[in-house]
Amino acid sequence: MSAEERSLTNDLRKLDIVGILRQPPQRLAQPQGIACRKGIDAPNLEMEIVEIGELPIYNFDIQQVGFPPEATRLHERIRRADGVFVATPEHNATMPAALKNLIDWMSRFRPTPFDQKPVAVISASPGPIGGARVQAEFRRSMAVVNALVMIQPESVHRPCADQVRRQRPLHR
Repeated sequence: MSAEERSLTNDLRKLDIVGILRQPPQRLAQPQGIACRKGIDAPNLEMEIVEIGELPIYNFDIQQVGFPPEATRLHERIRRADGVFVATPEHNATMPAALKNLIDWMSRFRPTPFDQKPVAVISASPGPIGGARVQAEFRRSMAVVNALVMIQPESVHRPCADQVRRQRPLHR
């Protein structure tokens, strides 16, 4: 079924990219749970969750020999999706290396699989601004692959700090 036909029947194929390598992924990296918590009823939403840890570090020498199978598979999965949802933590005011690596590999395909594709991002950080910096950095990087990244609403969360405080109160 083409993207146009799916839009006419309200069927959507969404790809969820988990921008974290920890196993099992933290609650942030479970986008299907976000839809449930927000009360989103999408019976015709087909969701596919992708982990990116198997993708080799981008290297032009590897690309010259040929795209690795992991990159080609991700390219196809992203290309087939009607939209992409990225859940990512903030690492030192930017995105994790694995997520940047995904963007680096996908930027090498022509056309990129993100070309004119709607992309949304959610982030979390134990810091006071809950991952807002990673979202700004992610949006900037996604411009290279011509993605249509949602700029609003921003969805930032700082569940980590609150949970740590509940489990181990700070002593003065």
